[in-house]
Amino acid sequence: SDSSFRVLTECPLIVMLMFQLYPKVLRSNIPPLIKEMMEALALRAPPLKSISQGDKPLDSSGKRLYFSRRRELVAAQAKTLSFLTYLLRGFSNDLKLYEDRLAKNVVDLMSTCPREFISTRKELLVATRHLLNSDFRTGFFKHVDDLLDERLLMGSHHRFSEQTILRPLGYTTLSDFVHHVRPLLTMTQMSRVVSIFSRVLHDSSMKLPMSTQYTAVRTLLSVVEIVFHNKDRNPQVGRDILVRILKTLVDKLAALQNLYSEIEKGRKI
Repeated sequence: SDSSFRVLTECPLIVMLMFQLYPKVLRSNIPPLIKEMMEALALRAPPLKSISQGDKPLDSSGKRLYFSRRRELVAAQAKTLSFLTYLLRGFSNDLKLYEDRLAKNVVDLMSTCPREFISTRKELLVATRHLLNSDFRTGFFKHVDDLLDERLLMGSHHRFSEQTILRPLGYTTLSDFVHHVRPLLTMTQMSRVVSIFSRVLHDSSMKLPMSTQYTAVRTLLSVVEIVFHNKDRNPQVGRDILVRILKTLVDKLAALQNLYSEIEKGRKI
């Protein structure tokens, strides 16, 4: 059991309970525990090509075992990250030393999390939201381009049912990030933000709830002032982005009007 990632996955909850029962031991045990958890978050499974059975490459059963263990490792790390976010409020000074490493480990975990491991990715997104809404958000600022990649946040090639689960949380997390980092965005990055949330409003294939579309509208409106006062050498870049935002919102109103007309026709029939 000492070598089981599944056992390790259950440990953070047990440790949390022990700390609640014995608060006197918190102060002396938290700093070394944080150090161990940060080292655990930095671990990555070795490349499949580097693993062999003697002089031969892995057979099919060995490959299945490898991918199973890799998924279990990421799940244990996601639980560890959730436990770290639990410690944010009471032990922020101890965690502050690891601010940049914590952000980098979160981004790396999202990139290595298997795309079919939906529950783990959801847990990573929840933990990321907690970090973005704390003083530790600045560690993520250098990872803007990574976090503006939807494939990193929500994985790629998901089936429709999986999109329904991950996309609302993924876009809400991205909106939180944009809210904090928007004064630092270049016009190229701002254009990417507008493209993402404009598609959220108009891509009917996503089947997103209205709350996520409201989030998209708020995000687009929140960057208008930043774009208007941008310092880009080419003023046309900012104008084009503002026009795209305006067109997105006007087109959405037109789509809602058409939908309302269809509803009214249905009622008359």
